[in-house]
Amino acid sequence: MLDTILHHFREDRTQRHLEKLLRASAQKFGYDDGQEESPKAKRGKVQALSKKWWPEHKEMIRSFVERTADDGQLLVAHLRKQLLESKSKAAAVVSKKHVIVGMGGIGKTSTAKWYANKYEGDYEQILWIDSEGRSLANSLGKLGKKPGVVRDEWSSFEEFVAAIYEELSGFTCLFVFDNAERFDGENGLRTILPRAEDHHAIIASRNHDWGHANEFGRIPTFELGVFTETECLSLFSVALAQCPSAKPGTEAEIFELGAELGFLPLALQCAVATILKSRRYTVASYLERIRADRKSVVWERV
Repeated sequence: MLDTILHHFREDRTQRHLEKLLRASAQKFGYDDGQEESPKAKRGKVQALSKKWWPEHKEMIRSFVERTADDGQLLVAHLRKQLLESKSKAAAVVSKKHVIVGMGGIGKTSTAKWYANKYEGDYEQILWIDSEGRSLANSLGKLGKKPGVVRDEWSSFEEFVAAIYEELSGFTCLFVFDNAERFDGENGLRTILPRAEDHHAIIASRNHDWGHANEFGRIPTFELGVFTETECLSLFSVALAQCPSAKPGTEAEIFELGAELGFLPLALQCAVATILKSRRYTVASYLERIRADRKSVVWERV
């Protein structure tokens, strides 16, 4: 009887709240004649996303240099270890949220991309959420349309997001919240982070205030800095090895260029890309151009 009534309301997703009220009332008075479906049983009814990556495949940077965590372990491997070990804990979700913090151009998004590509085979869905300002709500709103979740006028944003996670229950998912602004407050992630056992989340943010205790426990925070000289040399070695015709440059020249660019990963990756693409630049000539351009800018300002 109850399922027959609910069938009519399911046809219109704007009645989600009414369905919940009806089921709660039926259970209260002992009229619930059905059982809640398990995530495994529900999978056959869920319209999975048409592609594994959403909204698009985030390819790895060819010249990516793996960074190390504070304990000396490779950062991406450390992230994976944390995510896997948390599954055996009673409150497994507490250590499934990992924050990569640092200034712009430091490699936060690149690290998240590398992790997602390296462990792609361990996830059925990889979902990239642009989380800066209004992009957070817009990105989640677009994601909700894929499995058919529509926010009605009675639902809060948190309830809408919870409905998305419910539709994806039973699927192993990786959610990447890129350029997240904060944990609490406006555009914060506190009330909308996934909580399911098989939903992992990685957060890339410039904000450092993520490691405090909360309902998720203590969220591990990995801080990225500028490249070390070793990482700078590794970047050029990996990238220039892909182009045999490119002139690698001496270690001294690479270190000098690194110092000129403040060892900022993004600036150095741009330098490598320019050297490889143009074919007319060497490390030394590119360094000369950078210095000449800087002098001209100074003279213009004077």
